Amino acid sequence: MSASALSSRERGLCQQFTEFTGTKIEVAARCLKKNNWNIHQALEAFWERPDAYAPSAPPCDMDALTALFEKYKESEEEAIGLDGLIALCGDLDVEPTDVRMLVLCFNLKVTSAVHWPRAEFIGGMANLGCDSVEKIKSSFAGMEGELQDAGRFKEFYSYAFDVSRRDGQKVLELETAIALWRMLLHDK
Repeated sequence: MSASALSSRERGLCQQFTEFTGTKIEVAARCLKKNNWNIHQALEAFWERPDAYAPSAPPCDMDALTALFEKYKESEEEAIGLDGLIALCGDLDVEPTDVRMLVLCFNLKVTSAVHWPRAEFIGGMANLGCDSVEKIKSSFAGMEGELQDAGRFKEFYSYAFDVSRRDGQKVLELETAIALWRMLLHDK
């Protein structure tokens, strides 16, 4: 259910629901509609079974996804490393330092911006429904659009700093932090 199809009262209830739960508006609308737009019942139902309201992953061709991983993985390990990521960026027509790559990392839930193990890549791409370079490209706008939500942006901002630290590093170097602020806050 799209937000534009909702009445102003329903949008307000969805906003309240997302503030309490941290979910996306689609999940809020689905849960509220199923509970006759009663926010108290909807919240109770959501907290009892949050998985019942989670959006299902888009269909994904696992053979195509595996082939995509194989195309970019390092020859000596089961992960996409720096060389593979640079090649992927070339195919996506984005620079490695483009904020969209960090947004992609966030949505894939990878633990490193420069080393994507098979399980993280396959699982993340399957959740996004992306089994080709074209699907990744077309998903950028939606992923960036989700960051307009203040709660989602806060998660992304925190993730960006966590994933940018080197192993064992507790804080970022000043130059890295400044570069991240410029990247993350350029249009804020």
